[in-house]
Amino acid sequence: MKIEQAIEPTIEQMGYRLVDVEIGKEEDSKVLYVYVDRQGGVSLDDCAEISQAIDPILDELDPIEESYF
Repeated sequence: MKIEQAIEPTIEQMGYRLVDVEIGKEEDSKVLYVYVDRQGGVSLDDCAEISQAIDPILDELDPIEESYF
């Protein structure tokens, strides 16, 4: 998948492993789920850090035509 190929190098460079990427729907909005893991687990702060790191990549890629979370 194009999204996985775009964000995986950044996630791995940060010390995490990309497990899966999924596009889902909650109510009337699309949601992009990025699942990561690493030895010792992943905290909420880790998720925020990863999100900040991959946001510019996703903005440039623009993988979903509609707005999404």
